[in-house]
Amino acid sequence: TSVLTQAFTGGKICLLDGQGNGMLYLDDTFPLDKAVEIITSGVTRFNGETCTSINGVLVKETVYESLKESLVESFGKLRVGHPLERGIQIGPLFSEKQVLGLLKITQESQEAKILYGGEHRGAYFSPTIVEGVHLKDPMVREGFFGPLVWIHPIRQEKLWDWFRENQFP
Repeated sequence: TSVLTQAFTGGKICLLDGQGNGMLYLDDTFPLDKAVEIITSGVTRFNGETCTSINGVLVKETVYESLKESLVESFGKLRVGHPLERGIQIGPLFSEKQVLGLLKITQESQEAKILYGGEHRGAYFSPTIVEGVHLKDPMVREGFFGPLVWIHPIRQEKLWDWFRENQFP
């Protein structure tokens, strides 16, 4: 019997969580401002530490530059700090070790570069945008937990190659 079934029949609340590697595809049919709002929230809610967080965004080539600029602007408005302070959107992660793991995963690709963020102090990690990832990069295939997102321009016919590489869809 599954955990969910047991909880339901027992009249209990149950939260199931597991590994996740949320990828999105954005094309030119969706409003850019709404996409930026969804991506920013999906990357940073709960400090990006849920299996439903957005880890990567595949972007139709024709809107890539616009999305990139708008995301950098959106991430630039987020404040990192103690969660009880007014105006703070991003608090500490579980540990400094987790922060160092996020930094490591951004460096595992030879060509990946941080567009925005990457600053860290102890367990605090600023929301980060990375570009230049490749299909076989661990951050693309395996995902991560933290306020970090990779973005990549793509032609629609290549989408399924990227989705198939996702080990934890």
